[in-house]
Amino acid sequence: MEIQIRKQSHREQLRQRFLLNQRRITFAFIVSLSFVSSLGFLYLYQANQLVALVNRKEALIRERFALEKDRDAQMQEEVHLSSLQRIEYLARDRLGMIVPTREHRITITKP
Repeated sequence: MEIQIRKQSHREQLRQRFLLNQRRITFAFIVSLSFVSSLGFLYLYQANQLVALVNRKEALIRERFALEKDRDAQMQEEVHLSSLQRIEYLARDRLGMIVPTREHRITITKP
């Protein structure tokens, strides 16, 4: 039994190496492109999330400002409604009360 070795020409060997290298380069390019694409997607996703968070923060700041303004108005109204002059005015006009004098005072002594 005799083994036959087939000799390839130099040109054929170069062509096979070139095709092998071309496949490797293509595979490396596809892997690199996939990696860069995934990084780009991740960057855009995070940028979008950041913009959404900034918009939410600004909306919450505006809402807080409106609530503080409303609270201040209600506190001012409370101060106005609970002022002693207003209470005295309402007691005199609506309830018919008068400021007590000496004749209206009753003293009770202890036995």
